[in-house]
Amino acid sequence: MSKQINREQVERIVERGRRALWVLNGKRIAILGLAFKPGTDDIRFAPSLQLIKHLLEESAYIQAYDPKAMAKS
Repeated sequence: MSKQINREQVERIVERGRRALWVLNGKRIAILGLAFKPGTDDIRFAPSLQLIKHLLEESAYIQAYDPKAMAKS
């Protein structure tokens, strides 16, 4: 059930982006906080990765940052 909720949240965020920006193609979008929960550096299975995937499919430019997760990579 949690995976389904995460998928729905990702779709909801992408749809909000479409409504706010009309089209995501060519837009620069910042993703702040990549880890699956605050204060960790673990991005495995993080919903942010699915969000980034969807935005890239819409041809958006992504600027991603997470101070803990970025330090690990």
